[in-house]
Amino acid sequence: MMQAISEAQLAQLGTINSWMSSVFALNSSDPIYNAFRDKTTLGLEVASLVTGGYAAAKGVVAFHKLVKAPVRVSGIARNEGMVTKHILTREKIKNYLSIAESLSKKQIISDLESIGLRLKGKSPGPSDKKYLTLSHK
Repeated sequence: MMQAISEAQLAQLGTINSWMSSVFALNSSDPIYNAFRDKTTLGLEVASLVTGGYAAAKGVVAFHKLVKAPVRVSGIARNEGMVTKHILTREKIKNYLSIAESLSKKQIISDLESIGLRLKGKSPGPSDKKYLTLSHK
């Protein structure tokens, strides 16, 4: 198999050398032409090795990210599960508001933070303590 590939490459190189010689009127035994051809071949081989090394390194990095992905996904699923535990319904809100007058401000803030809301600012007026601005985390 390798012998056949090597022969095919040599045949292709011979064809290209013949074409270059005919188009540019070059002598294929000229030492300057051979030096440039050898340096070009070496440059292409080095570039091929560098490209292959870069691709291999990129593949290792991609594989590492792929290996870490299940950990990140499970963390997201855990966080999403925590948020979906606290589904507010109209009935739950009514029940909570019916006992809200007996709860302290600290307890209300703690309850709101437990479902992902936090106190954003103060009431609009100094004497008006009925309104709180809330934001979602």
